[in-house]
Amino acid sequence: MHVLTLAGQCDLGRAAEATHRVHHGGARAEAVDVAVGRDEHASAARRDLREHSSRLGQLLGRRRPVGWSHRIDLAYVVRTMLRLGLCCTFLEAPIKFRTTTARHVSGLDAPRRAAFLRELALHNAKALERACAWCAEHEVGAFRVNSGILPLYTHPQVGWSLAGPEGAGVADALRAAGRRAQTGGVRLSFHPDQFVVPGSLNPDVVESSLRELEYQAEVAELIGAEQLTIHGGGAQGGKSENLARLGRALDRLSPRARAVVVLENDDRVYTVEDLLPLCEAAGIPLIYDVHHHRCNPDSLTIEAATERAAATWRGREPWAHLSSPCMPWSEKGDHRPHADYIDPADVPEFWRTRTMTVDIEAKAKELAVLQLGRWLRGEKEPPATKTPAKPAARVATKAPAKPATKAPAKATPTTPPRTRARA
Repeated sequence: MHVLTLAGQCDLGRAAEATHRVHHGGARAEAVDVAVGRDEHASAARRDLREHSSRLGQLLGRRRPVGWSHRIDLAYVVRTMLRLGLCCTFLEAPIKFRTTTARHVSGLDAPRRAAFLRELALHNAKALERACAWCAEHEVGAFRVNSGILPLYTHPQVGWSLAGPEGAGVADALRAAGRRAQTGGVRLSFHPDQFVVPGSLNPDVVESSLRELEYQAEVAELIGAEQLTIHGGGAQGGKSENLARLGRALDRLSPRARAVVVLENDDRVYTVEDLLPLCEAAGIPLIYDVHHHRCNPDSLTIEAATERAAATWRGREPWAHLSSPCMPWSEKGDHRPHADYIDPADVPEFWRTRTMTVDIEAKAKELAVLQLGRWLRGEKEPPATKTPAKPAARVATKAPAKPATKAPAKATPTTPPRTRARA
C-alpha cells in the first residue's frame, strides 16, 4: 500500500501536482480531508479543486472535502486500489455498439455501402466516447474495446480503409474517444477474437491474423489503447514448436502492432509457465488470468504467477483478468464458463493492496463491475446468491516429482465442498 500525505500549509498547486504524480503511478484517491474552513464551504472546495486540476477532480470522485481555504492544512491520503475494467458491452446502460454482416453490405451499391459503413463507424466511435465517460463517472478504470468497432474493416471481400470514403471523419471521432478516456483515467485495450492465431500451421490463418492485429493496432493508436491481448493458440507439433512459430509471426508485425501485443494464459492449453519463457525473452507482457490458471494450473501458486506476470510489464501497471465459474468449484464438471457476477472469494486477497488493472469477465457486465467495486470499498457485501462460492486462497500447488522419462504432471488444486448458488 502506497500512502501520500501532504500535511501543514499546502496550496492547491502542490496538492494537484502531487496528486497527478500519484495518479500516474497507478494509485487511487481513497480519502480527502481539509482541516481548515467551514462545512458550508464544502461545495466551494470541490469546485475550486476541480477547476485547479481536472486530474485532481477525477481522483476526488465522490469523496467529500469538509472545508476549504486558499491556504489550507491539507492531509491528502492516496492508497493503491485495484483498477477494475469493463469488457466490451453494457447490460443496462444505454450505450450500444452497432455491427452488420458482409451479406447485407454486399447488396448495397458502392456509394450506399460506403455511407452505411461510415455511419456505423461514427456511431461506434461516439459510443466508445460515451463508454469512457460512463467508466470515468462510475470509477471504472479500464474498458476493453470490441474488436468490431469498425465493422467488416478487414473482411476479404467488403473490407474498407480509414483513408477511403467510408472513413471520412472516423479517425477524428476515434481520437475524441481516446481523449475522453485519457482525461477520465480510463485504460483502453483490445482482445482480438479467437480466430486470430498467429502461430497457426495454416498460412492463410497466419496472414488473416496478422491483418487483424494490424487493424486493431491502427485503431489502438488513434484511441490510445495500450494493448491487444492474444492467446498462445493450439499446440500443433507441440507447445514449444507452436510458441516458436508464434514468436516468428509476431516479429512480422509492424513496430506499431508489435509494441502493443500481449499474451494471456488460457484455460485449455497454455499455462503461465508455458508462456513466461517467450514473454521474458521477447519482451512481451503477460496478462495473468487467474480463472484460467485455476482451470489450467501449473506448478506456480497464484501469488507467484501474479508476481512473475507483473514483472513482464517492466514497470508499467500490469493487467490481469478475473472471473468466477458458473458451476461451483466443489462440483465436478466444466468450470470454464463465466458466471454473471464475481464471487468475492475468487479475488486473491493479496491483490487488494496491489496497483494493477483487473478486467472483470462476467456476464452481468457493468453490474458485476460495480458490485465488485462496492465490495472492495467496503460499501456493500455482494449477495451470496449471485455467484457460486469458492475460497479466495485456492492456488495451484507444486506437482509431485515424476520420473525423468515422463512429462511433469499438472497440479490439481482441491476445494472443500461448498453450497451451490445459481446466478
